[in-house]
Amino acid sequence: QIQEDQLDLSNLWRLLLMYRQREGMRNSELESIDAAFREEDLEGTGELTALEVPTAIRSLGYQVSFEAMQSVLRQVDVNDSGGVDKMQFRKVVRMLQECDAQLFLQAFDDEDLARLQAITFPSAIQAFCTTGLQSQSLDLP
Repeated sequence: QIQEDQLDLSNLWRLLLMYRQREGMRNSELESIDAAFREEDLEGTGELTALEVPTAIRSLGYQVSFEAMQSVLRQVDVNDSGGVDKMQFRKVVRMLQECDAQLFLQAFDDEDLARLQAITFPSAIQAFCTTGLQSQSLDLP
């Protein structure tokens, strides 16, 4: 008998499927991502071309080089259609989030010279600046 605080294999499988469909994102993130997708899908085909994807990505606040975007699209467009559907677009965003996280982690580590797993506020600003990301929308005290 399964207890209230346990998952059987069927429920665990459903949880895994839901997580994979959501690319590990919260509802509010998915709403923003899906809205950006819809705004660029002007013809309502359910797919964005390789030219439309960067515009949708920029509307979410990402600044991605042409080369980086092409690399991500090659990884996601497994059917080689030249575009991405909504689920693939979510995957593109997740991959860009992972890239940003790696950039921030490396920048933090570079500033944490004493390896204390802590840096000063000025070092944090320096770390952010070294990522190459724009700080215009960053509200710093």
